Amino acid sequence: MTKKISLLLYILLLSTLPAVSVDAYPLSGVDDVVASDDLVLRGDLNGDGEITMSDVMYLVQKILNGKFPDEEDTNKSCFEGDNKVDVIGQEYHATILYQVLKNDDNTIDVIVPEYTLEATVMGDLTIGQYTVRNIPYDASKGSYYKEYADGTLSIHIKSAPASGTGMDGDYIFNNKTTTTSINVTTDGTNATIANNYSIGNMPFPIETTFTGKLQ
Repeated sequence: MTKKISLLLYILLLSTLPAVSVDAYPLSGVDDVVASDDLVLRGDLNGDGEITMSDVMYLVQKILNGKFPDEEDTNKSCFEGDNKVDVIGQEYHATILYQVLKNDDNTIDVIVPEYTLEATVMGDLTIGQYTVRNIPYDASKGSYYKEYADGTLSIHIKSAPASGTGMDGDYIFNNKTTTTSINVTTDGTNATIANNYSIGNMPFPIETTFTGKLQ
């Protein structure tokens, strides 16, 4: 942390000058944060050997986040594929993209995307995006598993039935009609995600099974 602060102060110092030669102010002792050559190649945006004010915020991102803004996030995996949804015994399908993020404590976060199912028994049904955080690995199941109805996490659902009043609001996950849970199995290239949940006063659960490949 001290080295990161020192490097940040170094760059802020350079930013106070109109244009500063990188070679005139060599770095030392911060190689584990970002190499000097990397600063020249990535921080010196126009390649003229100088760091100007326009370069500073780009460099600050490296210091604070450990990567430049255009660097790939190696802790995030995106899986695209078919999501099978069972609603009141009827089966529907949608192609969606799940995002899986690895945490430092070996749990994962899963971002469930928004998608729409057309012509369901509830009319066109739009299921909103939400995130299930800190899903632990369950060795007995060989997968990441969590029961996530904690009384606070919610989802926005909107339905457009052919007649009558549909749903349009935020609904808290609960365990009234099923155990609200997510089960993620992946080998790094393929992923299977079973995500079943109960919400609000809905008298039936929504059960989903996703199978997809790494993008």
